[in-house]
Amino acid sequence: MRFVWLCLIALIFSHAPAKVLATDIAGDVQSAGMRFSEDGGYWEFGLGIGYIHNPYNTRQEQDFADLYGDIEGSAVFRYRGLFLEAVQDTQDGVNLGYNLWQDKRWSVDFLAASANRFYDTELDTKIQSSDDEETRNRKLYNRHSLYMGTGVRVSHYIDDYVIQYRLVTDTLDDNGLMSTLRLGRGWQYRNWNFHAIASVGYTSETTNNYWFGVDSRVATEKYPAYRPGSSVSGSLQLGLAKPLTEKWVVKAFAGWIQHTKEARNSPFVDDSDEFYWTLSINRVFSWEM
Repeated sequence: MRFVWLCLIALIFSHAPAKVLATDIAGDVQSAGMRFSEDGGYWEFGLGIGYIHNPYNTRQEQDFADLYGDIEGSAVFRYRGLFLEAVQDTQDGVNLGYNLWQDKRWSVDFLAASANRFYDTELDTKIQSSDDEETRNRKLYNRHSLYMGTGVRVSHYIDDYVIQYRLVTDTLDDNGLMSTLRLGRGWQYRNWNFHAIASVGYTSETTNNYWFGVDSRVATEKYPAYRPGSSVSGSLQLGLAKPLTEKWVVKAFAGWIQHTKEARNSPFVDDSDEFYWTLSINRVFSWEM
């Protein structure tokens, strides 16, 4: 069974504050800079179409590449400092965490579990010494890319702008460290909400090797040995949303994700960056606690 993340860590806080300012930056700017501060949340569910050009050629990544039609959705839940976020078209995956401190301009969050990319339990990826080259090629192509991070997130709000810094380290299988700095802005024109997010990210050598490297002990002619170093990359996302009624909304996103030479030199990666766009219509459900 395919799943984006393995588990969510259970957190219980009996004496937590009633209001928080903890939100994925994609959620903040998609709502024109409005921060979600009350206990409760929202859920969106709908249908979408889109296109992903993904130069990362593994089975699990390519299952979500090219033109597609799919079920789209988002969910954000907050209760006494605890939050769960799965925001549509975020680059930060699914987040479970706790708001440590906040005021009118700042928010500091502990990310207990921040998960993205893919893990398919039905795919055989374990290479044996007795495997022939064809079998090793198949298992290398089946490789997992799930990253389960734990760390901290700091957000700063200046009028319609959001600056957000994240630092996480993989706690699932010690697959390295990632750090991102994002600048986002949301604004409203009549009944249209627009947003933009620009990002710079650092990926450690260990993480790049997990995603793009090939160990010399399992290398083949098709997938020769390769060990990348650390990297710094950029990304950009533009989006808009228009309410059709009180409960229905249309959303559109387009984005670019840079693939540095550390990724492009991998036998799994074509020499290009990643591009995507999506268009969806969603039904919105919201609640307060």
